[in-house]
Amino acid sequence: MGSRAQVEVKQKPHSVFLYTHWGSSEILQDVIKGIIKGKLRWNDPTYLTRILFDSMKKEDDSTKSFGIGTFQAGDIEKLVIVDTENQEVKYYAINGNIDQDRLLISEHKFEEFVDPIADSILHRC
Repeated sequence: MGSRAQVEVKQKPHSVFLYTHWGSSEILQDVIKGIIKGKLRWNDPTYLTRILFDSMKKEDDSTKSFGIGTFQAGDIEKLVIVDTENQEVKYYAINGNIDQDRLLISEHKFEEFVDPIADSILHRC
């Protein structure tokens, strides 16, 4: 069945979508780790996107389980939107239709993740 999720990285003029087939339960933690690691690249969406994808993949060098695209998948359970211009993250649960059945779970500014409370955010995910 899978445990599907996507990270939409909003870049002007288009978004890039990072897909995981098995990682929905860890997707927010992966994004937070990528944001922390990529702090020096917050204003460089191309590099930040790659850092986020590396965080999602961890050490996985296989040819399946992950993808990069220009569209939102219709069968995901979780969606994380990383807005590079406003430097914020929104985390959604999806229950059915991707456009109509989004439940906002949390939203954060990038700065929150490098704040001393970042550990508590990671542990609440």
